[in-house]
Amino acid sequence: MSGSPEGTGRSRADKRRDTITQATEDGMVVQYGAADVLQLDIDSPADLERAKSLLTRMKKIIGWTNVRQTRSRSGNWHLYVHLGNPIPMRERMLLQGVLGSDPVRSILDWDTAHDQEECFLFELPGAAARVVKLIAPERPDEDRAYEG
Repeated sequence: MSGSPEGTGRSRADKRRDTITQATEDGMVVQYGAADVLQLDIDSPADLERAKSLLTRMKKIIGWTNVRQTRSRSGNWHLYVHLGNPIPMRERMLLQGVLGSDPVRSILDWDTAHDQEECFLFELPGAAARVVKLIAPERPDEDRAYEG
């Protein structure tokens, strides 16, 4: 178990547990990460398009098989990028940050990785996930529209 963050008197694990408890009491569903899934918390339409563009360009590098998209409680987006193979937690966190996940969430996830705690996102109950079809650009430097 982790120590107390400086000046708080409570451990990161306690704070994490309280956050999860409160969210579930509020009716949210906890979606924990997995070794073969990236979880992106996307905060703007521009960030969403950038993440899709980067994913298209990185398909051969990271070997994702599909991308699911949900709407977050705040009305933004969550992307679940399913990978062909599992990768270590720290590498997933770095990729999530590179792909445009919320920077504050990325920092908090990095901090909890010291305790080997898995990342998570909160989903609305019954949130319908849809597979996002990403269309590869004809030229590597060309951005295109996405279907999904």
